[in-house]
Amino acid sequence: MAKIEVYSKEWCPYCTKTKALLRSKRLDYQEVDITSDAAGELAMIERSRRRTVPQIFIDGVAIGGYDDLAQLNSTGFLVSKLPSTHIKFTMSSSSGLGRQGYPRRSMRCERTCPLQSSSTRVVATCRRPSW
Repeated sequence: MAKIEVYSKEWCPYCTKTKALLRSKRLDYQEVDITSDAAGELAMIERSRRRTVPQIFIDGVAIGGYDDLAQLNSTGFLVSKLPSTHIKFTMSSSSGLGRQGYPRRSMRCERTCPLQSSSTRVVATCRRPSW
């Protein structure tokens, strides 16, 4: 089962949308409320290299914010089968620097079909526009 973590703040409308989207897909997630937790906010910034909320992590990999999650949903990766289809998220750097001086990254989502003999099929590679 994929472990989903959401860093959020009480007043954030995109945090509310993120949690609603995950609930609508019947995906369990762990919410880390950093509204008044400075140490938690610093931990989020170190993990994601971003200061905005929400920040979403799937199996420890920074996915991004609500827009990135909605993009994954539109490509079909947040279906209710997510926990049972063995989806692995990996980040890879590409050449050059993106906005804010961080390396550009793309996200590759691989799905292993449990019915086939340990074969991994690349389902999608999408560039994260914010890097």
